[in-house]
Amino acid sequence: MTEAFNMFMNQAASQGREYGDGFNSSHFDGLTQSELTKVLRIIEERALDGDAIAINATSFININDAVSIIEKVLRKSGSLGRKSINQASLEAYKITRQRKYLDNMFDHLGLCSEQERWHCIQLLCSIEYGNEWFEEAKAVFEKIVLDEQDEVLRHSAAKKIILESGIPEGTTIYQEKIKQLINQERKVREKALSDL
Repeated sequence: MTEAFNMFMNQAASQGREYGDGFNSSHFDGLTQSELTKVLRIIEERALDGDAIAINATSFININDAVSIIEKVLRKSGSLGRKSINQASLEAYKITRQRKYLDNMFDHLGLCSEQERWHCIQLLCSIEYGNEWFEEAKAVFEKIVLDEQDEVLRHSAAKKIILESGIPEGTTIYQEKIKQLINQERKVREKALSDL
């Protein structure tokens, strides 16, 4: 057995925080074909059970295998929680850059439980959109900045808007805009958005 396979199996057998640390590329580098077959079976089984760690691990495997597993997960959207479906959509988007996976997240944001919504917004804020898609996504982030009661989510959305607007993090203007966009007063947030 390769060292990578042993590391993968140790990580797969771990629990709690250790398992929550997830998999990394060292768990996959140098696997033999038979080891890879076993690894893919474990990832697929767990992903189909809604395991977000296993879903995230698809980013380390062959694109075709990853998309195959993710598509199977997405077909289970009626039986899996939105957190798993959103994680699968994010991984699929990162692998394929196909807009339909982002739309799946945006379109179902209102169907998420509070915890799933929090997770989904954080995932959406982690995506690199580029100019062409951010203009459409920006409306969702603006709505979060204006209407969201959770200050952490407002901050995440505000940060995404500011950074995508080309204002570098850590600058004075960045700090000013963040303060305005997470302000308790809606009018202050509205003005800050209109000034961007």
